[in-house]
Amino acid sequence: KTESQEKNEMRYRVLGKTGLKVSEICFGTYGFNNPALLTAAMDAGINFVSTCADYQDGAAEEAVGKAIAKIGKKRDELVLLTGTEIRPGTSKQAILDSIDRSLKRLQTDRVDIFRNHHIEDPERVKMEEQFEAYEEAKKAGRITPAGLVSLPPLTSCLSACRLR
Repeated sequence: KTESQEKNEMRYRVLGKTGLKVSEICFGTYGFNNPALLTAAMDAGINFVSTCADYQDGAAEEAVGKAIAKIGKKRDELVLLTGTEIRPGTSKQAILDSIDRSLKRLQTDRVDIFRNHHIEDPERVKMEEQFEAYEEAKKAGRITPAGLVSLPPLTSCLSACRLR
């Protein structure tokens, strides 16, 4: 390889304590509907894909699913992150059903990270149904780690997590 080719190689890092090796560039899918674009990104070494059931009412997940269907066994090289907004009062079963709908749209048997999107209120971190659903989905192999996405007030949300 030439020196310029080496400089253009994708670099990877371990994501926190998950042990997942992710590209330094994450392919975000808000507004996304072009599976060929994701395929080109994967060919360039991007292995970290972030989508959400809420993006375009699931259309972004469907587009990612079409790309995943084409890569076959290379799915294992992807780190796939998805999620949805889980509001207070959402039942454990509704959360599990949401995960299953995402898996169907994504055309895969698991997501590597599932997250609750748009946490603005610390009370939304304390929802037992959410954690029970995550644990059940993890035991079934449908998700690996679960996470939370917080908007301000981040400090309050983190404190609520520690209290749990």
